[in-house]
Amino acid sequence: MTGFEDTALKGCTMQAQSLAMVQPHDFSESNFLELLRDEIGLKNYESWFQNKVSLKTDQDELSIGVGSPFLLNWIQRQFRSALTKLAKNFLGASVRVNFHVDATLLEQTRAEVQKTVVQKQAPAAVAMPSAVANALSSSTPSEKITSPARKAVPQTGQARRTGRKFASLNDFICGKSNELAYTASMQVCHFPGERFNPLYLHGNVGLGKTHLLEGIYKAVRQAHPNLNVMLINAESFANYFTLALRDRTLPSFRHKFRNVDVLLVDDIDFLEDKKVIQEEFLHTFRQLDSKGCQIVLTSDRHPRLLTKTSSELTTRFLSGLVCKIEAPEKTTREQILQHKALAMDSPLSSSVLKFVASRFQQNVRELEGALNCLETHRLLEPNQTLSVNSARKILADLERDCVRIVRMADIDSIVAEFFGITPDEIKSSSRSRKYSLPRMIAIYLSRKLTEAAYKDIGQHFGGRNHSTIMSAEKKVRKSLDQGDVFKLALREWPARELVDTLERRLLAS
Repeated sequence: MTGFEDTALKGCTMQAQSLAMVQPHDFSESNFLELLRDEIGLKNYESWFQNKVSLKTDQDELSIGVGSPFLLNWIQRQFRSALTKLAKNFLGASVRVNFHVDATLLEQTRAEVQKTVVQKQAPAAVAMPSAVANALSSSTPSEKITSPARKAVPQTGQARRTGRKFASLNDFICGKSNELAYTASMQVCHFPGERFNPLYLHGNVGLGKTHLLEGIYKAVRQAHPNLNVMLINAESFANYFTLALRDRTLPSFRHKFRNVDVLLVDDIDFLEDKKVIQEEFLHTFRQLDSKGCQIVLTSDRHPRLLTKTSSELTTRFLSGLVCKIEAPEKTTREQILQHKALAMDSPLSSSVLKFVASRFQQNVRELEGALNCLETHRLLEPNQTLSVNSARKILADLERDCVRIVRMADIDSIVAEFFGITPDEIKSSSRSRKYSLPRMIAIYLSRKLTEAAYKDIGQHFGGRNHSTIMSAEKKVRKSLDQGDVFKLALREWPARELVDTLERRLLAS
């Protein structure tokens, strides 16, 4: 082992201890079920699993099919931990376990219910013993059966989906807030490795970064079937690397990641402050880049704001095309809601959708949550049309439950951590640039995110007077309006990027 690998192994000891300690095995259904029987006991196995489930693997994903929505919910609640534990033994620590209703097993369950009902019927044709049995036995193979955990079961005769469902670029709603990122993603799909390499997409949560990444993955695989395309999140990369160090299988790990044609990594900011893993990713990046392979990364912030990432890796991110995805403007929000309502077959009126778009402005997930909330209330009263007034009352409850109160102490803590100083130093009387800039930004955020008066803010920040607080707020606002750049240490930081990042952290913490 080289000196670097030995150091890396020591550096990752604590992380490795949290991962599965069993060497992954080759997967076979019989072996898996045999170990499951030993894990949960013979009685539970015969009652819920024997001849009642189907198993299928796809890379690091295990898909478990069951015969009814009831079984799906029960197995998820009672046996998810045991199934996940065993799956890690076969497929590794990054395994994903999902559950679905298997159309074949569903037909088998229907047949068994019908048989039981016929055997129990009296000669005079007694009514069916339960509503569940009635629903199962009377449904035709083409009917869709839904459950709270999954969407409609595929029709008999159709190929059922057992793997992960990837988003499509065709479903991505493009507007002014994301058109640059969308256009760049389309170019990558048509010309992988030739343009915009690497492509770095960043923005707040719920704005469509992962949607674009999955869309690229799906489109490239369809348009270029001969290319080896890998989609992974940074946490999984770290887990694979840690396991490779522990098991001394680094050559195999490197062969897996350095012999792809297109590498798509979600949430690359996860590697912040993980020096050993950053070093490994840098070597992977270099080798792929030297061969002209396409690399696409997503993050919650600009590369320059990855303060705990090595400068060499950061400059690699900056060498391609960096695209920011903003919160969608009102027109785009309305289009998103119309698209999702159509997919849900929801009859909500355009006036209601416009109202939702006007109230929820931060990200797409908020829009989805509001739409789901309204649709659920509509289903509870199917004979009544949901009006704007009704939607206002329903969503007022939702907004009230999600209020985030920001305190000035929270602002002190977040700003101080970002600039590498202490909250007391922000409040100090020092006029050094090292402390004055963080102080002005903290004052600006206090005015924007709290209801505190100038006098209260001045008292909090070291007993400063009213005019000093007003001046600090004015200076930061002017820098934002003019697009100024703050120079900190050896880097230049766009004022808007810096303030937006701090604000997102405050509202998310």
